[in-house]
Amino acid sequence: MKAEAVPTGILLLKKPGDPQSDMAKRNRLVCDAFFEKLREVRQVPPSEQRQIITYWPITMRSAPTSTGCDTYLRLYDFGLASKELKKIGKDRDEYIGPVFLAYDINGPTKVSPRHGFLYIYAE
Repeated sequence: MKAEAVPTGILLLKKPGDPQSDMAKRNRLVCDAFFEKLREVRQVPPSEQRQIITYWPITMRSAPTSTGCDTYLRLYDFGLASKELKKIGKDRDEYIGPVFLAYDINGPTKVSPRHGFLYIYAE
């Protein structure tokens, strides 16, 4: 099943200013919870592919060579997330996030293929 043929969404995080900040700790908790129960697309049998694809945007075009939240947060595309948060008015300082942004698969807005993503299905 092609990614464009099923509902899609993206998990948007705000970039922490300090690696020891509450925002950084929150992002780590979100990452741990996000990846704990999720499987990569290639691990999902066709009989279970009636779900939503969730994108974790990364700054590289190929899959990372190591896994885990240290890697996923280091590679997270905070620039893309910031642009998407601004579009929906969630970029203010008082907003702490995260945001799960779902896309209408029949509408004109899609996640741009020029960005790298980890393609993951939610259970």
